[in-house]
Order: sequence, then structure tokens, then C-alpha cells
Amino acid sequence: MPAPQKINPLAYFIAVMSVMPLLGVILGPIALIWGLSARNRGGKPVAAIGAVGFASQSLFFIFLFHKMFG
Repeated sequence: MPAPQKINPLAYFIAVMSVMPLLGVILGPIALIWGLSARNRGGKPVAAIGAVGFASQSLFFIFLFHKMFG
């Protein structure tokens, strides 16, 4: 039986880029979905990094808009 394929390194790149400002809102959910859909091929770290990136950027924007308009 052939070994299961590993997850694409591009998924890790997208997950890490989701921590960057402004990119996390877009790339975070992409990495999260990609990681969850490839759980059996090692996608859990991708999903975790994507979730952290999305959450941190979402909190940043909430704080920013609260300071600007609140």
C-alpha cells in the first residue's frame, strides 16, 4: 500500500502568511479550510496556524474600529 501523500507546502505558506496584518482576514479561513480538509495528511498544524492568524487579525480590526469610531 502506498504511503499517504503529505500536505502541500503551499498550505503551510498560506497559513504562516495569515498571521501578517491584513492578510489574515483573507488567508486565515483559506488555511483553516485547507487544513481541516486534509487532517489525515497532516493538516492539523495548518488549520491551527490559520485559525490563530484569522483570530488575531479579526481582534485587531475590532480593536482598531472600536478606537476609531467608538
